[in-house]
Amino acid sequence: MESRLADPTMHIAALRHFEAGRLAEAAAACVAILNGVPRDWLALRMLGHIRKSERAFDQAVHLLAAALQAAPSDTDDTVSMLNDLAEALLGNQDYAGALDCCRRALAHDPRDAMTLRNHGNALAALNRHTEALEQYRLARMVTPDSARLRLNEGIAMLALGVWPEGWERLEARLSIPPPEGVGPFPDNIPQWRGEPDIAGKSILLHAEQGLGDTLQFIRYAPLVAARGARVVLRVQPALGPLFARLPIADTVFTFFDAVPDVDLQCPVASLPLAFRTTLANLPAQVPYLGAPPEYLMLWQALLGLRRRKRIGIAWFGRQNMPHRSLPLHTLAPLLLGRQDVEFHSLQKEMPESDRRWLATHGVVVDHTEDQRNFLDTTALVARMDMVLSIDTAMAHLAGALGKPVWIMLPFSADWRWLVGRSDSPWYPTARLFRQKRPGDWNGVVAEVAQALSV
Repeated sequence: MESRLADPTMHIAALRHFEAGRLAEAAAACVAILNGVPRDWLALRMLGHIRKSERAFDQAVHLLAAALQAAPSDTDDTVSMLNDLAEALLGNQDYAGALDCCRRALAHDPRDAMTLRNHGNALAALNRHTEALEQYRLARMVTPDSARLRLNEGIAMLALGVWPEGWERLEARLSIPPPEGVGPFPDNIPQWRGEPDIAGKSILLHAEQGLGDTLQFIRYAPLVAARGARVVLRVQPALGPLFARLPIADTVFTFFDAVPDVDLQCPVASLPLAFRTTLANLPAQVPYLGAPPEYLMLWQALLGLRRRKRIGIAWFGRQNMPHRSLPLHTLAPLLLGRQDVEFHSLQKEMPESDRRWLATHGVVVDHTEDQRNFLDTTALVARMDMVLSIDTAMAHLAGALGKPVWIMLPFSADWRWLVGRSDSPWYPTARLFRQKRPGDWNGVVAEVAQALSV
């Protein structure tokens, strides 16, 4: 069917809204166009972009595929449209579909940097990190100054255990705007990169990613202090009260506080580079965190007499990372009908559907109201015999406390868990359970249930 476009003035109006960041108005304008001309590929594509930015990937895939089908065969936008669709498919966890889009785009232009990067991302999502690394390197031959490509290379290297060069590549993240709510890096202060002569100097170690990263890399703070430096931490507000109670730094600030006056600074995720970390010298002694005694006493009273093995569970992570969360009912084969285990929810936040499941089945103790802050959460975890968690901050907290922790991982796990391992060099008490295929949480839960019954 021949494609047809609406009145150009309608496209211009939609585009002006889009470029000004008025996405709701731009979406409404696109819908108005499509009501009159359902195969208007420009409106389909713009609306697909908007839905992709909103992480409504199902809708984005549908719209962008329709745009590609409706667009003229001789358009110069074919490669970029295929990339749009590949990115939406990646967000929708259709990695094979994304790979196919990239191959089609490369047939049009084998040297398109965006296609090569997306091709690498699709391969990485399929755990084919060596092939992904090759695509990133090809893309960097086209755009050698791309910080995002250097970061992609670093992540692939770290997943493969190529750590020295991987840590160096990971520094490219500092050239990319930080996550929302983290604030700008203190780039007016010299960065410490592991130089030995730091005795008597003050060093700001600052968080710059999620809570899990901070909990994982804070293990290096005492090593910095051991070199004679005065350690100053600047971390997420949730972690500030916990770290202030522990002997890991001289001073603790949070993102609510101004950047203090110091001699040097180092992002916490750059500490492995500063210490030239390898699999052989990784500081893996646990526990390196602990709960304050008064909170431990409080939670001992709240939990009452221990009659069965206590397992804390965490199943829901960030809203914008659905591949690292699972619906609570997926854990039903593990949770229902057990008389030998007492399950406790470690979640502070969860979808309303999960809260209803908890109330209906009554097999998991909900501590939402009692967790007033992260100190409570730390003490609650410390009072568990074991923790079962997805890849979220709770897994890192349990590992840092030296608790046995079973971590349920998606098919393409984060780089820090490496590839194909059931253990973690970062946390000696961890056991990893990986999806055998993308999205297969049922298989992971069955494996966990079997292991728990042994």
